[in-house]
Amino acid sequence: RPFFILGEVMRPGQYPFVNGMTVRTAAAIAGGFTYRASQSTVTITRHLGDGTKEGQAAIDAPVMPGDTIVAADRIYYSLCCSRGHSCPRFFCARVSALSQRGTTS
Repeated sequence: RPFFILGEVMRPGQYPFVNGMTVRTAAAIAGGFTYRASQSTVTITRHLGDGTKEGQAAIDAPVMPGDTIVAADRIYYSLCCSRGHSCPRFFCARVSALSQRGTTS
């Protein structure tokens, strides 16, 4: 089963799973992170028997077959995720809404 990597990597897409893979090796397979990527934390969506789980993971977290990894833009990450907001995708709706009003606090 393949894994998927999206967001701030050079070649987002579907790739063959390799046993023992981490987020770091998955990003390397996808050509590495872009200069805008937050390399400290990514979001992983994992399909389990009883549903789907999504959460933030460190760069050395294990990747499982079928996982979807999203590498966030570090600007959105620093404005949103690091403040404890829930950011399930590579952009944060809260930061977007605040930015449109002209504030990020």
